Amino acid sequence: MTMKRAVLAALVALSLSACVSLRSYRTQPPYGPVEQPPFQDKDGNPIHIGFVELDDQGLYWSGEQLPASMKMIEAAAAPNGAIVAVFVHGWMNNARYPDKDNGDLNNFKQDVLAVMSQHETEAARREGRPRRNVAGVYVAWRGMTIKGKLFFLSFYDRHAAALRVADTQATVTLRGLIAKTRENPRSQIIVIGHSFGGLITERALGPVLVTEAVRARSGTLAGSLLRESPDLVVLVNPATNATHALGNVWTLKESPDVVPRRPTLFHLRQQALTDTPLIVSLTSATDTATGIAFPLAEYLGGAFMSFRNWKGTPMDGVFPSERTVYAKTMGHLPQIWSHDVTFTRLAEARTNAATEPAAPCREGESSGEICFVVGRDMFTMTPRAGRFNDTHYWIMQIPKTIVNGHSDVWNPVWVNMLIGMMESLGRR
Repeated sequence: MTMKRAVLAALVALSLSACVSLRSYRTQPPYGPVEQPPFQDKDGNPIHIGFVELDDQGLYWSGEQLPASMKMIEAAAAPNGAIVAVFVHGWMNNARYPDKDNGDLNNFKQDVLAVMSQHETEAARREGRPRRNVAGVYVAWRGMTIKGKLFFLSFYDRHAAALRVADTQATVTLRGLIAKTRENPRSQIIVIGHSFGGLITERALGPVLVTEAVRARSGTLAGSLLRESPDLVVLVNPATNATHALGNVWTLKESPDVVPRRPTLFHLRQQALTDTPLIVSLTSATDTATGIAFPLAEYLGGAFMSFRNWKGTPMDGVFPSERTVYAKTMGHLPQIWSHDVTFTRLAEARTNAATEPAAPCREGESSGEICFVVGRDMFTMTPRAGRFNDTHYWIMQIPKTIVNGHSDVWNPVWVNMLIGMMESLGRR
């Protein structure tokens, strides 16, 4: 009887699930390559969004999508500059339409781009300068192959697909968007990667950090470094091996300060140049996908792989075994964390989160390094005592009051933190 029930349950689950075909969604008007017409923020300002889609092998679905997004950025930046946000989605997502059927895309548009647009209107007014346009690019791949009750069975297969996608054309896409944005010195560009999208983003842009650090060691002038790097990269719940992040951090530790530094209201005291982050990785303490499922698969998958000991390296006596570092994600490996994050809900709002930029914390309010307020939400980032990672690759775990689990990345508190980081940490 028990076996019959198990088979029946499996058949019911299978009947409630469906496969998602391998296809593109945004190669033809009006849905792409640049969506028409543009959507608007609450003040009526138009916001254009472009799409770049990669197939299961990491190749473009269309050679016209990236050039279309670059042309869109060029137009948005004329003449006053633009704020460009790029989002690389994760597991269980793609570029499907309409928006009501694609929560990830709809939230990126309404909770990030539209809010950034309204914040820019207010910032321009306060600073007495022309307003910059806001534009977005959604980098898509086949993150969803099964929908329904059996969706979890696709986790490991989609991990393998993300590793294939994180290749040449993903790198060309992000570097191309960055280079086009950099053509106007008033423009800014932020890159966000979630879940396996965080893996893709880190592996596509991480080599930029390593290469520039090596160039710095070879004597290249600091003023020429990172000229074509984004203002900020944010990885949220990145599903990628910690060994990759460790390689970047180790290299950066042995390099001179390479990030141009500018004082901001959000820094509570003066820091070294490396304290201006280029990548900020944040993982929820309750993210079981990267905390349990991912390492379980990597321990099993690495059973016949060879690993070294740390003797003779800076990791000796600091990190667990190389096998453990390989199996874990950076957000669940405390030895690589650079900062601790605290969240406080204030009694009263200090800004209008929908329309006003982030505000710095008041003097004496926090002993952290970075502190900002969006609405009623106050966020503080404090360097960890005795930290190994003192580079500009910031890695931290965040409490469930900010993000609870793997997919809770569009709740109002997290969106406030994301917008606040863009406004307080992004290099200008």
